[in-house]
Amino acid sequence: MISYKKLLNKCVKSFTCSFSNYMLELIFCRTRTVVQSLLDRLLRQPAGKKF
Repeated sequence: MISYKKLLNKCVKSFTCSFSNYMLELIFCRTRTVVQSLLDRLLRQPAGKKF
């Protein structure tokens, strides 16, 4: 019973870890794309023109 509980705990921990890693990666990717598009927009516009 105890070993089963340990195994389950380990499984849950690893799942949580991989899930949070996945979420972090997703957020990082999205943020990077948003920042990149903003930079592109800024670079494309003439220097005198603001948003």
